[in-house]
Amino acid sequence: MKTMQPALKNGRNVWDTIAMPREEFKTRIDHVRSAMRERGIDLLLVHTRGLDDYGDATYLTNFIIRLPRGILLALPLTGEPVTFFEGASRGIPSLKLTASAGDLKAANDLAKDCAKYLKEKKLVPSSVGLAGVKQMPYQQYQTLMADLDGCALKDASDLIAGLRRIKSARESDQVRRSSRILGKLIAYLKESRFDKLNERRVEALLYKEARLEGAEDFRVLIGKASMATWAFRPIDDLPIHAGDRVVFYMAVEFERYWAEAMRTFSFTGSILAEEKTDDISSRYEALCNGLKPGKKVSAFVDEASVVMGAEGTKLLEPYGLGSGVGLGLCEAPLLVNESTDTLAEGMLVSLRMATMDHGGCTMLGNTVCVTAGGGVILTVEPPKPEER
Repeated sequence: MKTMQPALKNGRNVWDTIAMPREEFKTRIDHVRSAMRERGIDLLLVHTRGLDDYGDATYLTNFIIRLPRGILLALPLTGEPVTFFEGASRGIPSLKLTASAGDLKAANDLAKDCAKYLKEKKLVPSSVGLAGVKQMPYQQYQTLMADLDGCALKDASDLIAGLRRIKSARESDQVRRSSRILGKLIAYLKESRFDKLNERRVEALLYKEARLEGAEDFRVLIGKASMATWAFRPIDDLPIHAGDRVVFYMAVEFERYWAEAMRTFSFTGSILAEEKTDDISSRYEALCNGLKPGKKVSAFVDEASVVMGAEGTKLLEPYGLGSGVGLGLCEAPLLVNESTDTLAEGMLVSLRMATMDHGGCTMLGNTVCVTAGGGVILTVEPPKPEER
């Protein structure tokens, strides 16, 4: 699911060293360096861009850029990593507070500044692994390739992505925190009362609640599911009428880690009532039970198609059944027929379902943890306080 990136990441930006201690990142760097040695790589260059695709670099250093710009991380076999980012140097003192390892350097041109540094430190020519570099702006990519002339270049795009598939206990806890915020947002929508309603009001209320709960980033899409033809789209200044069936896709990032959820509501004229019948709940439970370690992803996708039926499968086709989730909203494994992946305990995935009835389409989605006993839903509403 693709959403519009904000022009500026204006949410909470902290590094909780209790939840994610420095040792976690050191262990990750050690694992990456072991993989580099196995592949004969002396230097790894990792490029990420924007507020959606920061995962590989952040996985190693916790650093994240707050604008939709680029990062180029250089990780040698020995010594500290160096992160080049597009931006001004005046922000470095505060940015260093959220970086777990290495140095930060502001760059006017990622390729030129990084190449100059690598030559000064005599890190090139050498055997260089490249991850995400082909996604650089064309001129920067050409400049970097020219400056790496004489190096043995190796594709390492799968190196960090492979390590990110199965989450550590600390990573799972971070996603649970993001999921907890989503659960509170869902409960907030259901408990709110409205005399009249429009999309912008819902968006504003959700943003406010997400920020109050400590969200670093929040995204929302809407679909008018009671219409004959509809699709998810960004929020607009449009009314929500009594009788409208609407689907909200919501995603929350908390301290770098994402979670997502989808819920379908009907507006009664005063409340947003969730569309969730026993049939939908039982089907979704069957999907979760099928998320067993050792099962081929392609086999699970086939099972999901049977559970949803042909109509539900077709409705979900433009958006997908789901994917891995963590430092990004779309990670491996992708829940598609073409996947060669196998489900494993510790994977975190988004799992979506669609059904059709006389009132229109109903969609349900959650962030789910793969356990030995099947999928466990993380995006749950908080328990209501007991009445006395």
